[in-house]
Amino acid sequence: MEASMATETTIAADRFTAIAEFEVEPEQHDPLLDTLTEETERWVRDRPGFVAASFLEDAEEARVVVYTQWDSRDDWEAFCRDPEQAVLCDKLRQFGVGETFDGRPHDVHRVVESVPARPWP
Repeated sequence: MEASMATETTIAADRFTAIAEFEVEPEQHDPLLDTLTEETERWVRDRPGFVAASFLEDAEEARVVVYTQWDSRDDWEAFCRDPEQAVLCDKLRQFGVGETFDGRPHDVHRVVESVPARPWP
């Protein structure tokens, strides 16, 4: 899968985070990632409150993690009720993950950011 460079995404305490994890057979790994990114670019990115999505993959190509940020839990819940979700779920079923993925909402508890490096004495 071709990687794209994204703008910087900062985790902020006032944002809502949803993390979805998918277990997939290695031969389905790239097609699943392609589908998830294509659907995100096609319609998810335009939904109210959507901030960003990051797509993570493990070295064995057996797991895909989608990390999304939203302005609020209400925005994420509205996204979950969107009629396009049925289309996305149908596509995910082709990979055997439509009903079994683990998707969990999270509130950001704390963010620890780097500090500028200080010169050694």
